[in-house]
Amino acid sequence: MEYQNKQLTSENEILKEKWSRRFDNQQTRIESIKEIANHERKNLYDNIVNLINDQDRFSLDSLLGYSTSGWLAKQNPVVVEFIKTLTTHENENPLEEQLFKCAVAVDAIYGARHCKYVSAINLAASAIKYSIWCTSSKDNTKIDDL
Repeated sequence: MEYQNKQLTSENEILKEKWSRRFDNQQTRIESIKEIANHERKNLYDNIVNLINDQDRFSLDSLLGYSTSGWLAKQNPVVVEFIKTLTTHENENPLEEQLFKCAVAVDAIYGARHCKYVSAINLAASAIKYSIWCTSSKDNTKIDDL
């Protein structure tokens, strides 16, 4: 019985050591990320299809009420947290700017994943540029001069 206990303890220690070193090299990290991505692929695609089918997101009220944190909260949490982790800098940029950069990255992934995805972020940016152009054209200012 004591021998079996020592053997199990030894096996447990070996497993603990392997577990603590599971991300020691880049290749094992890549394999882990690929495994997670394969598990999330369908969820991501379904999220994008739901966004494509949600035509209310292009309504004026929706665009005017846009908030980066609100938009991110409705997106695939695995993708959002992954991008946040990669792009967040503790001592740089205000939080809202970091969140916007994360939203742009998530939005780009959505566009790359589904060819019919239309970005509300790009639509809002285009609307802002257009309103600036309309305002500046009255003043004979080119948009490139802004």
